[in-house]
Amino acid sequence: MKSVLIFVYFIVTSVMITSCGYQLEGTNPKLPTGAESLAILPIQNRTFQTGLETRLMRNLRQLLRNNSSVRLSNIQNADLVLDIQLKALNTKQTSVSADGFTVELQLVLEGNVMLKNSNQNKLLWREAALNAKGVLLYEKGETSTGLTGSTIGRGLDEVTSAFAKRVYERIFFRF
Repeated sequence: MKSVLIFVYFIVTSVMITSCGYQLEGTNPKLPTGAESLAILPIQNRTFQTGLETRLMRNLRQLLRNNSSVRLSNIQNADLVLDIQLKALNTKQTSVSADGFTVELQLVLEGNVMLKNSNQNKLLWREAALNAKGVLLYEKGETSTGLTGSTIGRGLDEVTSAFAKRVYERIFFRF
C-alpha cells in the first residue's frame, strides 16, 4: 500500500512539474565554446517578401528564450553574435487536389548565417546556403491579393519557424 502511495505521489508531482513549464537545470543544450550570452544582429531581408525578418526574429527569440542556458544580450555584452541575411524566398507548385480547387505551394527560404565569437573576434561557423521549407495551401479561386492576407501569412510563419529551428539546431546540436 505504501509503495502504491509513493508511486501515485511521484506521478502527481511529475505531472504538476511538467504542466507548469518547470525544467530541471542542465536539460537545455549549451552554447558552443562555453559561451553564456548571445546577441542577434538585426536580420537583413534581401528577399522581395516584406516582414520575413520580423517573423524569423520572433521565432528565433522564442526558441532561445525557452533554453534556460542561454542569455540573450546586446552586442556589446554578448559572448557570441548571430548574423543572418535572408537571400531568397522561392515558391513552387507541388500539387493540386483531386477536385482541382486546392493548390499546394512549397516555400523555400534561403539565407546566410554566421556565428561569431565577439570576445576573440573570430568566426565560429558560416553557412552560406541554409534553407528551410514550408507548405502553403490555398483555394484555386483565391486571387493574388487574397494570398497576401492570412493564407500567405500562415505559410510564411511555417517557413520562418522551420528556418529558426534549423539555425537553433545548427548552433546547439551540429556546431
